[in-house]
This record gives sequence, structure tokens and C-alpha cells, in this order.
Amino acid sequence: MKLTFETAPDAVNHVLCSKIPDVLRKSSAGRNAFDVSAVSIGALGPFPLYVADISASGAMSKPKFFAWRFLLLNGEFAISAADVSNVEKDHLVLSSVHFGRGARKTQEGIRFAQSVAGGSARMRLLSIPRMHMLVIWLLARKTIFVITDASENIIKLSRSEFIANLSERHENQRRRRRLTN
Repeated sequence: MKLTFETAPDAVNHVLCSKIPDVLRKSSAGRNAFDVSAVSIGALGPFPLYVADISASGAMSKPKFFAWRFLLLNGEFAISAADVSNVEKDHLVLSSVHFGRGARKTQEGIRFAQSVAGGSARMRLLSIPRMHMLVIWLLARKTIFVITDASENIIKLSRSEFIANLSERHENQRRRRRLTN
């Protein structure tokens, strides 16, 4: 599938390029993930990042645009993710940098989405913080969701399958909380 992306403002790339080297040098996680002196840090993106919540009844709220997400690369491999967001109107900042498996799983999910048969789709990332989920959201004739969760599985779901999966995960989470409280 050919993926297309929403166009980010030019300033988004500027914010990332001007701030990320300092973040990587000053953070212990950054120093462990990158040898800043020896490697050229690359970036994949930016990808529009939307955020939604899930109610107690299991219904998902309407997603809202939150930030532009970059995957930071060490060679070909995603090592971390960086978000550039608006703090105020027309004032972009590097709002967060995430180290860990999430960036790698997102990169794998994007590759999977590109391999899905079909025409073209506009790609977004959808975060559901309460469920600790980051989902690749493909907008095409039929909306497709690609879940890259903590397991090694990558799951492709239609809108109705995604809502059912999300509801089931939410109910399981509620049951676990009841057991531990």
C-alpha cells in the first residue's frame, strides 16, 4: 500500500534538528542509544500523532491532533521517537522524546502497512494513553488500523474490528484493576 502523509509545517523539521542533538547528549538514555560522536542520526517522519481516550463504557472519543512524531534512527533502526507540538499558536517545541521498544514497533508497523495490498492510504498515528496503545491509522476507502502491541504480533483490523478489540482490551484492563484493588 502506498502511504501518504499530511504535510507538516516547515518549522517542525527545524525544531527537531535544532533540539535533538542536545537532548541525546544530555540524557543518559540518549547516550546509551546513540553514539552521538560516531553515528549520523537520521529521522523518519514527521507523522501526525492523534490522541483519543476511552470512556468507562468502552467508547472511544473523537481523536484530536496532538503533535508531529519523528522516529529517530541509528542507521536503519528506530531507536527512539520525538514529538514536536504546539505549546501556543505558532510556537512549536520539542515536547517529548521516548526511548524503548515503541519506536521499533512503530517502524515495523509502518513497514507492515506498506506491505498491505491495496491502493493508497493517508497514514496517521493514534495514541490511546489509557490503554498504552499506539496504533497506525490508515485512512483509505476503508479505514484500517494496524496494532503493534507489546507482543511480537502485528494485527490489521477494520474499524469495527478495532473498536471491538479496543473494547475487549479495556474490559480486560478493568477486570485486572478490580482484582488488584
